Amino acid sequence: MSKVIPLASGQITKADRITVALHQPTDTPAFVLVLWPVKATPIPPVLYAETAARVMKVLAAANVELAASRRRKVVDNEGDDEE
Repeated sequence: MSKVIPLASGQITKADRITVALHQPTDTPAFVLVLWPVKATPIPPVLYAETAARVMKVLAAANVELAASRRRKVVDNEGDDEE
């Protein structure tokens, strides 16, 4: 059975959000899955910088949570040498 640990999620536009989760299958190495909107997200140029900042904020929060999980030994560190 696979274990899924939510790392971060956030609204990037009025209609779209992204979610980042750590997946730990029992039979394969762990991986991080980023779920993007299903359809392309049109962004007016004037809102592009704000939208990009929101995306980076979610990804940074996921990175912090993943590091914290590793410290707590929640994460299977298999494959760490593949950076």
